[in-house]
Amino acid sequence: MQQPCACVASRRCRASRGAQEALLEEAKSALEKSREQDVAREEEAAAQVNPVAQELADRAVSLVQAYDTAQNLEDLRRAVKLFQASLEEDPENETALICLGEILDSGMGDIPKDQNAAKKLWLQAVKAGSQRAQVKLCLQGLDLFAQAARKAATVRPEDR
Repeated sequence: MQQPCACVASRRCRASRGAQEALLEEAKSALEKSREQDVAREEEAAAQVNPVAQELADRAVSLVQAYDTAQNLEDLRRAVKLFQASLEEDPENETALICLGEILDSGMGDIPKDQNAAKKLWLQAVKAGSQRAQVKLCLQGLDLFAQAARKAATVRPEDR
């Protein structure tokens, strides 16, 4: 097979370089437009957050972290009350919905385990657009499936 002469190859290279530069400029333009849209979405989301509800939820998160360190049940009880107050202020507060759901899902401290209540909270967060809540629901479903599989595996054949 014959190789094209250097001048033909050079023209092809220049032509493809021009196309590459055009594609690069198009990609840069699309990236900049995407960044502008992201900033606008973030500003819109920040404007929609109820500051009182978020402050209550943030304080509750601090109490849960304190509970994790010192195992003080009073911190956990106060955190639950703050999460509930946050949800009264803003029923779509993602932090409160997810964290209170985590507490109920695991039965943290002396808070009774209530996976159905946790599921309702996470569904409420999903309706508000939370991807974190979608992940929580998936993990909860996988956990329930694993529990059922373990239970089925421990049943003796004669008991089936």
